[in-house]
Amino acid sequence: MTPTCRHLSNGLTVLCYPNPAVETVALGLWTGVGARQETAEHQGVAHFLEHMLFKGTKTRSARDIAHQIEAVGGHLNAYTGREVTGYYARVLGDDAPLALDILSDMVQHAALAPDEFEREREVILQEIAQAMDMPDDVVFDHMQAAAFADQSLGRPILGTRETVGAMTPKAVRHFLTAHYRGEHMILAASGAIDAERLTALAEQTLASLPGNPPRATPSRPNTKKPAPASSLPPSSLPPSARLPIIPSSPAARWIGGEKREKRPIEQLHLVMSFAGVSATSADYYGAVVMAIILGGGMSSRLFQEVREKRGLAYSIGAHYSGWSDAGMMTVHTSTQAGHVNEMIAVLCDEIAALASTVRHDELAAAKNQCKASLLMALESTLGQCEHMTRSLFRFGEIIPPATIAKRIDTVSVADVQRLAAEITRHPPALAAVGPTDSLESYSAVCARLN
Repeated sequence: MTPTCRHLSNGLTVLCYPNPAVETVALGLWTGVGARQETAEHQGVAHFLEHMLFKGTKTRSARDIAHQIEAVGGHLNAYTGREVTGYYARVLGDDAPLALDILSDMVQHAALAPDEFEREREVILQEIAQAMDMPDDVVFDHMQAAAFADQSLGRPILGTRETVGAMTPKAVRHFLTAHYRGEHMILAASGAIDAERLTALAEQTLASLPGNPPRATPSRPNTKKPAPASSLPPSSLPPSARLPIIPSSPAARWIGGEKREKRPIEQLHLVMSFAGVSATSADYYGAVVMAIILGGGMSSRLFQEVREKRGLAYSIGAHYSGWSDAGMMTVHTSTQAGHVNEMIAVLCDEIAALASTVRHDELAAAKNQCKASLLMALESTLGQCEHMTRSLFRFGEIIPPATIAKRIDTVSVADVQRLAAEITRHPPALAAVGPTDSLESYSAVCARLN
């Protein structure tokens, strides 16, 4: 089976990946906006809106929404990201009309009632307080703030106590009307449903969503193709497929630096991040493979050296994050204060070694991990929806999994070594939470990388 792509007159994109082998369907509405579209004054508004869409519509209460989906054994959820927000349901195939009716009602007819608004403000403040109590959460927010200082990409998705405390219904309503429009959104479904049925349901429930007709030529600020067109096989979508128009945001600027927070806890939670390529770069999968070699599993360099050989930490890992115009490799761990500088030395030594020596066997293993992760995710109907929407938002087409696998296979030893050398050309972002007194200076850390 291959995905199909259609459009409503308001610009809404409808993606469908039928799978007759399953009896359930995952479907959802994804919008190409998130925390990056927020101002400093209104940080957290995208996440606040996500919460409010579950708090009732003109015809359904919050309890109605929960009861109706759970009465058919379904599951309803949402998430706010930095560039995308998603609302999705998983139900039996026969219940797809109900699930889409609920989702479309939430997006188009949110009540945003004042009493619910104030209650949800308190819920989100509790969510922020809970996150602030978790040093392994806080340290990542600190790292993001150091990496992209004074930018929306560096601010916490939840917002802060101050911005959420000052949030107004008017600001949330404005964000909804400005960004939840047909040309910004994708309806995606996978599983026990076909394109004709999905399109008919979309026409019934979403045709009145505000929006503009789809454009013949995609508008893609701050992005570029991952490689020359000649190097990629034809798209799995028909020529009529058009990219949803994503609102522009200021280009990301890597800053780097450090943020430390002293807390009276046993372990020092430590994160180091390094500037890298964007998710739309031809080098993206090389960067992912690089992170896997460094810290992607129990056989990785960092796990073997830090835990197995030296016993410096219970857990350590590395991962790669990419956005439309920025990316970074992140190493995360925690350790006793007395071990932290030895830990820093090991991290820096391993990153330096990666720029000069990569074995063919570890490269092959990392590429296999990368491909297996992709294919395992696609065995889920929800995973299929997220793959389709992510690909269309980033590239204007759905890149077939086989094409991605081929791109991973082309990553070479020289590619990994080159990318490893490039990530140390910018100042790292260092964040630490815990007993920070013994942690060496930021300049000393930087000196280890040069």
